[in-house]
Amino acid sequence: MLNTVKVPEQLAPLFEKAQEYVGRYFQERKEDPSKGTIEIFGERYILVRAASMSVDFFETVSKLYEKEGEEEGRNIARQLLFDIAHAIGKQDARNFHKKMELKDPIEKLSAGPIHFSHTGWAFVDIFAESRPSSDEDYYLIYDHPYAFESAAWIASGKKSDFPVCVMNAGYSSGWCEESFGIPLVASEIMCTAKGDEACRFIMAPPSRIEGHIADYMKREPELAKKITRYEVPGFFKRKEMEDELKKAYEFMNAIINAIPSPFYVIDADDYKVKLANAAFGPRDGWEGKTCYDVTHHRDEPCTGEHVCPLAEVKRTKRPVVVEHIHYDEDGRPRLYEVHGSPILDKDGNVVHMIEYNQDITERKKMEESLKKANKELLDKTTRLEMFQKMTMGREQRIMELKKEVNELLERLGEHRRYE
Repeated sequence: MLNTVKVPEQLAPLFEKAQEYVGRYFQERKEDPSKGTIEIFGERYILVRAASMSVDFFETVSKLYEKEGEEEGRNIARQLLFDIAHAIGKQDARNFHKKMELKDPIEKLSAGPIHFSHTGWAFVDIFAESRPSSDEDYYLIYDHPYAFESAAWIASGKKSDFPVCVMNAGYSSGWCEESFGIPLVASEIMCTAKGDEACRFIMAPPSRIEGHIADYMKREPELAKKITRYEVPGFFKRKEMEDELKKAYEFMNAIINAIPSPFYVIDADDYKVKLANAAFGPRDGWEGKTCYDVTHHRDEPCTGEHVCPLAEVKRTKRPVVVEHIHYDEDGRPRLYEVHGSPILDKDGNVVHMIEYNQDITERKKMEESLKKANKELLDKTTRLEMFQKMTMGREQRIMELKKEVNELLERLGEHRRYE
């Protein structure tokens, strides 16, 4: 007779068999307080106070992140607990399957809830509508009566407004994932710690679980009113976010490395280089170093004629553009246009600074050449204009003299004209 788990009638024989050998497994128990050991079937176990991994854990983590707000602290606590429990569930299942020489996925699954019961996590009540299978159609709906997490919250006198049995969800999904060889996640949709009549879970592949929860709420409209603030654990979502962040980081690196001139990000407190492009130099040349060490080979911040524009950026919190002379590897002077810009936090404080250095040596030479050519052209144009004015003045005088001569000839009675 089953007394460690409740399952659909058609699965009872399989679970009765599992109850027998899991029971024998836990009967082989040895305790030696003088050595601080508890052994079950040759494996060392530990006892952990339930509240320390539930209500007390949430309180501790929330205090650590109180500046970010209580909700953020709770989210971090949930993430940590789920990931830990999921990993433990997978490893416990792998170890147990190997010891008991279990091969069939359903047989592997059947040992899980009974093992769960013996280790004090919760009793498991699997619903008849469940469809455990080694593919995307996997679906499990179950209750965890006497779940240690909700019990700890209730015993503490604290009532939650969200489902608290995160480790129960993580451990059970980890065990089942190992049993069936497919990614699985479980979400607690109802919880006695927030006043519901049961701690109810839905387990499915990550891509299908939201749909299963939505379908269940449609089938149970009255219960749907109580299904609030549930969360699909972010074990897989965080992995997707990590992948997206990695892609974004690679994309950002590709962009800054495409910049042909040195570009780097500086910590506003210690002036250490946090990020730089290929033009700035190889990572082992700047990692952990200050900008004045890398660019000027100085042990102290730049002063005097080499005052770093970033100091002005930090002071004014505004972009700065200056020209600096740097020397290349051969000791030749190169003129750089240095652009500095601040990165501010939400309170308006400068936390990082961006510096972009553009070598303008050749541009300056060209500008000087153009300036010189323009001056020469201007000088020549001025001289030409003066010459033209002088020439036009002489021609005008000649015309006036011709006119005067002709007038004089007319008065003298001469009939010839001077042309």
